[in-house]
Amino acid sequence: MEDKVFESWIEHFVLYTQKIKKPVLLIFDGHGSHLTYKTVKTALDNQVIILCLPPNTSHALQPLDVGVFAPAK
Repeated sequence: MEDKVFESWIEHFVLYTQKIKKPVLLIFDGHGSHLTYKTVKTALDNQVIILCLPPNTSHALQPLDVGVFAPAK
């Protein structure tokens, strides 16, 4: 089910990028639900470049998640 949610999200995301100079960079974690064929095709068709962060790199690549947001959880 998570893959369907993200597919819907990416369809809405590309609507908001229509007036932005292309290509657009979308950065997110590499969770399996994010990398379906439909998601990648939608991104490519709309000149959205997907950059997946490697697993177990939050401490280096997402300092706000570690230092600011984690204590608030």
